[in-house]
Amino acid sequence: MSAIQLQPHLTFEEFLDYDTGTENLYELIDGSLIAMSEPSRLHQRIARYLDLTFGDEIERLELPWEPVRNTAIKVPGRNLADGRRPDLAIVTIPQTEEESQTKGIHTTPHMIVEIASSNWGEDLKRKVLAYAHLEVPEYWVIDYGGQIPEKHCDRGKGVKTIVYTLQGYGYVKQEFVGDELIPCRTFPEVKLTTNLVVRAGK
Repeated sequence: MSAIQLQPHLTFEEFLDYDTGTENLYELIDGSLIAMSEPSRLHQRIARYLDLTFGDEIERLELPWEPVRNTAIKVPGRNLADGRRPDLAIVTIPQTEEESQTKGIHTTPHMIVEIASSNWGEDLKRKVLAYAHLEVPEYWVIDYGGQIPEKHCDRGKGVKTIVYTLQGYGYVKQEFVGDELIPCRTFPEVKLTTNLVVRAGK
């Protein structure tokens, strides 16, 4: 990601309303706008598949939730609050017309999914800390390209799904590969494997 010096030291609220004059998406890091890297087509298809899968389960269970993609959420930063755009977040449906017209995510998501790309380090470091601080119960990182270096992996380098589940004040990390069933705290009856998720994107 590369920083652009359009207006330094934006607050999260200013970030939500800031018009960059482009169609590119940005995150807010330490008050500065950071251009998000263009996702691959596989990245986008995986996000779409999980959006539809979890959306169908929400509808089946008649939950007052919805999946949202690339929507800004306020998280703690070093100085000012950061604004992140998860690939997918499961959130409670706004209860009022005023809330429906508000930009960004203002409640704690039930689940967040990030699909690892060139900035995988953010997914495994700062975002883990930020989402734990927000007490997001479940956070997935899908390394569909097997690009995360071995030193950051419990089960070696390769295609995998990393699942963080909130216990106490922090996350417990597990990794799932191949046809291993990925346990989903948010949707216990959804049966997904890393192979299924990656194949669905191809």
